Amino acid sequence: MSGLKKFVYVIYGIIVLLTVFLSYFMIFDYGGITQSLRSISGEEWFYYLLTVLAIITAIGAFIFFIVGIAAPSLKNYLRDTDKMGELYISKAAIESNVRSTANQYPEVRDTNVEVDIKNGETPSIYASLDCGVSDQAVGLDALGTELKAEVKRSLEEFTGYPVSNVKVKFFDIKKNNNRRVV
Repeated sequence: MSGLKKFVYVIYGIIVLLTVFLSYFMIFDYGGITQSLRSISGEEWFYYLLTVLAIITAIGAFIFFIVGIAAPSLKNYLRDTDKMGELYISKAAIESNVRSTANQYPEVRDTNVEVDIKNGETPSIYASLDCGVSDQAVGLDALGTELKAEVKRSLEEFTGYPVSNVKVKFFDIKKNNNRRVV
């Protein structure tokens, strides 16, 4: 964690604790502390202080809520666990491996990749490729078979887990199908 992030977390923690402290002792009667707060609660600056602390607390809680919802779940990772610890391989890394394997073939351009990871006792990987080819490309059946085998080999070598299925589809990059050709 960076120094600035630590600082922000510490300041936010102090603000939350101060807000909770002030709110608790303003609501519940707890001896001398509550009497002291009641004596200054009539001051105008105290109202603004309490309002600013409450707003900062609410904004921070909202940010933590959004970050919690948007954080990637563990289903986006291939999990490997043993006695020594855990290893996580991201879905993006696996998709990048498939894309780079497909791009090794000169006939293939504009590859779209989808990977599905199944964790559990026996993890498995499913890969689906949409490969753009020009209409001059011949032997798509042989190219598809070779591409499936190479993607499967590459993924198994990269992750150490078996690849259950590799699905390859081809589309003509010269036809207008709303795909961008690079």
